[in-house]
Amino acid sequence: MHPIVGIPACARLVVKGQLLHDTPARYAAAVLGGAGAVPIMIPPMGEASLAVLDRLDGLLLSGSPSNVHPSHYDGGESLTPEHHDLERDATTLRLIPEADVKVIERCSGHGGSWGFKREWFDVAMKIGRPVARQAAAAGPGFVMSECPLAGVHIAQGMEKQTAEGPKPELVSHPVQVLAWAYGIGS
Repeated sequence: MHPIVGIPACARLVVKGQLLHDTPARYAAAVLGGAGAVPIMIPPMGEASLAVLDRLDGLLLSGSPSNVHPSHYDGGESLTPEHHDLERDATTLRLIPEADVKVIERCSGHGGSWGFKREWFDVAMKIGRPVARQAAAAGPGFVMSECPLAGVHIAQGMEKQTAEGPKPELVSHPVQVLAWAYGIGS
């Protein structure tokens, strides 16, 4: 029997104000293809959605087009007030009460391939310095981003911030952490 992995969905308004619950198909494909597990979407319905937890073998806490609302962490005023999904926050954050997650809502500075070009690299590192500083202050662990280039850029900035001491492990995709939790890969 295959393990069952829940993937929290987003809530968003579509045509004529109809609410849609969805998650990118690539996450389900990664769970099925990468971990051999059956993906199940968890609708963002707060407390009611938590009832499914006893039936799951794992969770994929993916990224989202929305940002976690700053009221859930010491984040101050939102830099992107139009990009929040309070229903998703109410569901997803309840799924990970023991996790020590540092959310950094800020530009990493890479700007696609722009930040990796020799002539713009120093400027990109300067733009991303606040993110690298916050990530370095959070201590060693994992650096994860839906954008693999952003993760590399953040890790490079962290190395400049902390020349000595333990380094975080760069994770190319959040599904890697899920696979490690199941003992798949190294």
